[in-house]
Amino acid sequence: MWLPRITRSSIRRSFSKREKGRHLHNLAQSGLVAGAMDMMFEYNFAGVLKRWYYEGGPLTRKEVVAMQYLSDMDEQAAQYDAQPKAYRIFLDYGGLHLISDQSWQSERVCAAIVDAIPVGEPVKARMTVTEEDAPVVRLHTMLTLQMDAFDNFGFMPSLTVRTAEKLYEQGFISSPYVTAPDAGNGITVLRRLSKRATKTERSLYRLIAGRMDAAAIPPEKKQYATVTAEIAGLTFTCRWEVRKPKPEYHGTSEQTITIVEKMMAPVKEVSPISYGFVPTLANLTGYATLTADTTHPDMPYCHTVHEYGTALEGLMRKGFITINDGTIACTPEGDRLLLDLAPYNLAHSILVGQYGADEIPYGTITGRKAVKGFGEWISDTVTDILRYTPKKE
Repeated sequence: MWLPRITRSSIRRSFSKREKGRHLHNLAQSGLVAGAMDMMFEYNFAGVLKRWYYEGGPLTRKEVVAMQYLSDMDEQAAQYDAQPKAYRIFLDYGGLHLISDQSWQSERVCAAIVDAIPVGEPVKARMTVTEEDAPVVRLHTMLTLQMDAFDNFGFMPSLTVRTAEKLYEQGFISSPYVTAPDAGNGITVLRRLSKRATKTERSLYRLIAGRMDAAAIPPEKKQYATVTAEIAGLTFTCRWEVRKPKPEYHGTSEQTITIVEKMMAPVKEVSPISYGFVPTLANLTGYATLTADTTHPDMPYCHTVHEYGTALEGLMRKGFITINDGTIACTPEGDRLLLDLAPYNLAHSILVGQYGADEIPYGTITGRKAVKGFGEWISDTVTDILRYTPKKE
């Protein structure tokens, strides 16, 4: 269980510190403890699911975390839908639109301000052109490989993991078990792919090779122009990317513009929630690994990072969610499960238990203590749930 946690950097670190096996022993203990927690949770929680009248297979720790994260998304979506209307002012000048920095809850107040803005008169404005580096393309990790494989080929996470492991075992790619701290040592192509490779293997191999080529290209400079104008005591701005950037554009210049049309429109102040599979997987993984990544940035690779993709897939197989056209939705059974899970906040305690397992390589907790603490929690929680759940007649 500890082998998948080893990366090039962790091996180098172990040898450089000459820890005589203690570091790797603790690393092995961490993997064993995580596996023990998985087994304890599935065994104990299976009884809860039966009492709740679910006939499918048991839920894993990560599947429960994923379900409760989907519940949090539903709450955020409800807040987005329930937010009161806000209005902003839009001013058209030569095909571009200045947007008011301020918004108003009252439609009447906003309309009165619009009426006070002159049309057809010259207005002083300031245009600033700045240069920014385009986002750096990094080598694939197991997580980003799953995301790209789903986007490009519709591969489910488990298929991507199996195929990447097979390519690695045959020596065609480097170890796919890398995560964000090891992004500099991402997945790379090692040798030409065999002609006997399957279509799935060829697709994934080319995806990795293409990412290697993109990562080798220096990031290009992009220019963005921002026009700012003070009109009727309010600040209006407009920002866009310069399609054909030139060095002489960089800087600030004074301009005169003429407003040709004005209008007001309702806007949402909070961004909508995306239920797309890829953004949900990325956000779920970030949510579940935030504490570990923050407190232990040098932690060697852990299965936790890529298993949230297979957790979402597991929820689909068990009938709790659907994934159609790349979008996740809860089934009626999934909605019922969310209601049953809501009072207990299991995700928080599960992640705390995983944090204990991740602490073992640092010597701050023993494997025995971590397992004991998690076992006591799951036992007490299941007992509490069953106490208030009627038995089948």
